Amino acid sequence: MRLAGVEMVHVPYKGGGPSVQSVLAGDTQLAFATPPSVLPLVQAGRLRALAVTSRDAHAARARRARAWPKRACPTTRFRSGTASSSRAGTPADAVKKLFAATEQVLRLPEIAKTLAREGTETSSSASPEDFGAFLRSGRETVAAPGAGVGRQGGLE
Repeated sequence: MRLAGVEMVHVPYKGGGPSVQSVLAGDTQLAFATPPSVLPLVQAGRLRALAVTSRDAHAARARRARAWPKRACPTTRFRSGTASSSRAGTPADAVKKLFAATEQVLRLPEIAKTLAREGTETSSSASPEDFGAFLRSGRETVAAPGAGVGRQGGLE
């Protein structure tokens, strides 16, 4: 894989934990990881954060890292997230109730403060349908030949 002029070999792991452990053990040189999984290690000096793909430059400084170099990789975007979901066929009114309750909790100041301390940025969709459209668009972007990281990374 080639990204920003750097040759890399993709090493697949079954989750962020094992990939971070591999970096700590010196088996691999870097990992793309979520802030909550590495922030305590960065703060303890066990890992060095190289770049943050955050929308917020302040978040990058708080994590002791530079912002992702947009000039070097202008079309590359990295996202990670956590979503709540339910089984297909869940009644629409139940989905809407769960969505509204989740939105209400995410707006609580103490929740936002806790998530920010972990390095997590919150954002939400306008509706469950909007979130479904977002997921479909992301899948299409990743699957499109020559798109984003795929194109730059030689993953066509």
